[in-house]
Amino acid sequence: MVEIEAGERMPLICESQSGLGLFKPTSYALHLRSRGRVVNTLGQTLRSVQQLYEILFASGIDLLERVRRNELLSL
Repeated sequence: MVEIEAGERMPLICESQSGLGLFKPTSYALHLRSRGRVVNTLGQTLRSVQQLYEILFASGIDLLERVRRNELLSL
């Protein structure tokens, strides 16, 4: 959770090695925030995105590459 200028909190998904926020999830969260979503909703949404990233990493799946190849996910 990061605190921005006006004291508002903003959840982020950070890369473990660098500690920097990931661009795409942050962009998505900012989009949701601009639609009036509250910080708790953003946090829940980003926790789901984080879990997806962890599952994809553990499974060795590059989601963006699959999207480029138009290859769907399977069980």
